[in-house]
Amino acid sequence: LLISRSISGPIVSMKRIAQSFARGQLNLRVPVAGATELDDLGKALNEMATQLGDRIVTITRHRNELETVLSSMIEGVFAVDSRGIIVSINKAAAELLNIDPAWAQGRSVEEVVRNVGLQQFVRDTLVSGKPAEGDVSFPGAGERFFHVQGARLVDARGEQAGAVIVLSDMTRIHRLENLRRDFVANVSHELKTPVTSIKGFV
Repeated sequence: LLISRSISGPIVSMKRIAQSFARGQLNLRVPVAGATELDDLGKALNEMATQLGDRIVTITRHRNELETVLSSMIEGVFAVDSRGIIVSINKAAAELLNIDPAWAQGRSVEEVVRNVGLQQFVRDTLVSGKPAEGDVSFPGAGERFFHVQGARLVDARGEQAGAVIVLSDMTRIHRLENLRRDFVANVSHELKTPVTSIKGFV
């Protein structure tokens, strides 16, 4: 009985600590059991906890860096999975599309974005799996124009897991281009009469 308890006791302790590891308590460590085989198992569990803790810290740091970069961008960026469900969206994209980012996550592009052109662009990017770009207009009282770029997302196995879409607001540039075109047309029209008169005098 004493021998069995000396073996089962450390095993039960290891099981309890392993369950704590699964709950995220990676600061715990398996105590030395005394038996060589159990000591080796305990050292392996402790090493696993150390490596998991380091990886979680690295992943968290990378995620925070990525979120900082996305939140500081003036371009709108959102990511969808292979089914067209929005999994991530930055503040700029939410403002450009006039939606709530918290509400948009977990919903399909068709449900969130009421624009056929952008919906089709997302579908084409998911189907082709190749980088794509184009222009999309949002008609209405305050018509807006966007230049959109799309690229596929891959998982750890290199298979397509979705797509990332970048929105650049070209409304101001488009309006300036229209003003320039109208100005040139007006100037050309206004110059026709004096030029015709000069030609007549000559």
